[in-house]
Amino acid sequence: MSCIESILTEARDLSRDDLILLVNKLMESFSHETATSSPKKMTAPRLDCPNCHSNAHVVRNGHKHGKQAYICRQCGKSFVTTSNTLLSGSHFGTKI
Repeated sequence: MSCIESILTEARDLSRDDLILLVNKLMESFSHETATSSPKKMTAPRLDCPNCHSNAHVVRNGHKHGKQAYICRQCGKSFVTTSNTLLSGSHFGTKI
């Protein structure tokens, strides 16, 4: 049995209040660890081109209607993050 499995087995025997306390302590521990760790370089998400499905040749290309625009260097098509989604053509955006 792995360490994680044994922890989960022990956690099943805890009362609801103790389980909530454990989860809060774990979250507090990880949030403190993340806040004190060295900052990591921000990287753009790897996007697939909705036209040719390449992700190696997609680069940022300004903004269109308040959304980050991208262009695929392989096929030359430009797109935004909501292209080919349910929000494509929507006037509401992603923050509803």
